[in-house]
Amino acid sequence: MATADTQSFSRAAALLNVKQITLSRRVHQLEEQLGVKLFERSTRGAEITENGRPFIEQARRIITDVDNLQTTARNVSYGLRGRIAVGYCSPIISPLTKSGPSDSERVLKDEIGCSDGDEA
Repeated sequence: MATADTQSFSRAAALLNVKQITLSRRVHQLEEQLGVKLFERSTRGAEITENGRPFIEQARRIITDVDNLQTTARNVSYGLRGRIAVGYCSPIISPLTKSGPSDSERVLKDEIGCSDGDEA
């Protein structure tokens, strides 16, 4: 995320307190693992590729969700009333569920208090 935000491996590395080469190698390993080039590298910096843009957007959403979950967990530990519910829906499985929710999805929605208009 830092590389995407700063458009620079060196500036991102400084923000993260790691060496630039370490960050660059880790991103390259991630790109190899995903089979997607996330950044176009040049002497002027790093720009997100078109193929990398959806990955970065999803990563931002995941980070926000994790931050919200940590806040909820902290609030529960402080004795504030609340529930923790974890759900995940991926566009990869959406074609499989077009016929309607399965019994397990209905149970999950009932457990976490979702109505038909909400997403789990």
